[in-house]
Parts: sequence; structure tokens; C-alpha cells
Amino acid sequence: MQGHIEKIIVFGVAGFAWSECTTLLFLTDLAVITGTIVGSRTLDKVDERTFVLLYETTLTLSATRMVLEQIL
Repeated sequence: MQGHIEKIIVFGVAGFAWSECTTLLFLTDLAVITGTIVGSRTLDKVDERTFVLLYETTLTLSATRMVLEQIL
């Protein structure tokens, strides 16, 4: 938590336009909280082997997509 507070202070000192980004920041926070809740509940229902398979598959697909974007 302390690291987040420090970042907020640094961004404020640097002149970050908080008022212009309030809606986006709120929606981003809401998405993070929702994702954490859904992810935690899903993780409780998935065994470790399936999770590792899904995780590795997602990483592989993401890496493949990035490589293909650079080639094509």
C-alpha cells in the first residue's frame, strides 16, 4: 500500500491531471476489483494442473501473437 501512496504523490507532483482522468481511473479500479474477485473465485474451482495448462497456453498464444505482429 505504501508504494501506491508514494506513486500517487509522485504523479501529483509531476502534474498528472487527476480531474481529467477521474472517470477512466474509476472504471479501471472497478475492472481491477471485479477481475480480482472473479479470478479468485475461479481459481478456487480449478485444480492446479488445469490452471498451469491454461496459464502456459495463454502465455504461448500471447507471445505467438506478438511475434506474428512483428513479422507481418
